[in-house]
Amino acid sequence: MEISFFQVLKYFVYDFHRFKSYRLRFIWENKRLFDQNLAVFQESQFSPYVMDLPLDEITFTVFDLETTGFFPKIGDDVIAIGAMKINLKNMKFPEHFYEIIKPFKEPSEDVLELTGLTRDEVKNGKSFPDAFANFLLFSHNTVLVAHPASFDVPFLQIQAKRWGFPNYSPKYIDSYEMAQVLYPHENQSLDDLLSRFEIEKKNRHHALHDADMTAKLFQKFVVELKKHGIFTYSDWDKAMKNRKKVIRRRRPNHV
Repeated sequence: MEISFFQVLKYFVYDFHRFKSYRLRFIWENKRLFDQNLAVFQESQFSPYVMDLPLDEITFTVFDLETTGFFPKIGDDVIAIGAMKINLKNMKFPEHFYEIIKPFKEPSEDVLELTGLTRDEVKNGKSFPDAFANFLLFSHNTVLVAHPASFDVPFLQIQAKRWGFPNYSPKYIDSYEMAQVLYPHENQSLDDLLSRFEIEKKNRHHALHDADMTAKLFQKFVVELKKHGIFTYSDWDKAMKNRKKVIRRRRPNHV
């Protein structure tokens, strides 16, 4: 899906300036709370010692976002964050996190129907700075996992930057990429993978339910990774870097 010229024009001519005024007013009215959120951000950065732990000893935060659209750079917002904090040695009682977030612009009826959220729930949701700070506390010292992380992580990064948070650079694993490595000849969509592994499907496009189902998939992926000689986060990181180098070498040059 591509961004149209008129979407970009509308955002920079109208919505961007409206949001800047909204953000400044919010910060002014909630300065102490906003400062506390920034302090939370600074204290919740990832500890490097996790890199060399076996994957089944790392605590992961498997998360999912629901959003008003696909393009945070032109004003789409997060409206829900769901997450499961898991350690693969103890999957019986995972911690969970769920926040509904009030967006700058009201979501469309299609988005509400897809996510199952009501207009009142969204209207009464938390501000993004509050919800993001709570998510940072919840995910402190963990590795993030999302399906696909290539969408969810940049979306969070862009929205955090828009609200004035410092650079957000979490360590993460993309379970979609993991599925591409493990099952290259099969469809890697969440629905198809859930069917393959006979994992019960809960309400799709509910952030917490999607995070829960992704966590169950991820547990199975880690077992398979060991068969490929991947035991630690560093092993996975190196494998992905090597894979991307191979893909780049294979990519044809365009004149």
